[in-house]
Amino acid sequence: MAKYLWDLNIEDLPLGWQSVYDEAVRDYPKGKYVQWAATNDEVIKNWVDPVQTYDLFKRTIMDYKNRAMTIFQNYRDPDVRNTFTRLLRVDVALFNLFVNWNMECLDVEHHLTMFNPFEYFRNERYVNYTFYFATHYHVPLDLFCDLRVIDINFTRDQ
Repeated sequence: MAKYLWDLNIEDLPLGWQSVYDEAVRDYPKGKYVQWAATNDEVIKNWVDPVQTYDLFKRTIMDYKNRAMTIFQNYRDPDVRNTFTRLLRVDVALFNLFVNWNMECLDVEHHLTMFNPFEYFRNERYVNYTFYFATHYHVPLDLFCDLRVIDINFTRDQ
């Protein structure tokens, strides 16, 4: 049983946008441009690549899990504030990554930013403190909320 977000195994979690990923593998494995009309009748093109997004999710989650384990192993560091600040940032990233991994999504058009790997990963859109500290969500997140670092009762003996 996982005690922290970094204990979760991405392979054990359902991919909420599996149908989007499967369609992309089949129809546009190297990505594509999606057009949509802005409010002023201009057409805007956005790049989406769910296949690359999938790979980046897995690699980024593994990177943050490794960071968290390294930070947590040094928990006895005398500078507790610095340690906790670093651990909280990692926890925020993992929380948002897992939520977006698990979020049900049926098409790329409604989540253009997430499926644009250049936008979502380069700009670290997943480090979202507002969403992490929210008191209610539009989707069931009990599994992830219960594993957040802010909900853990730390003691010196851990």
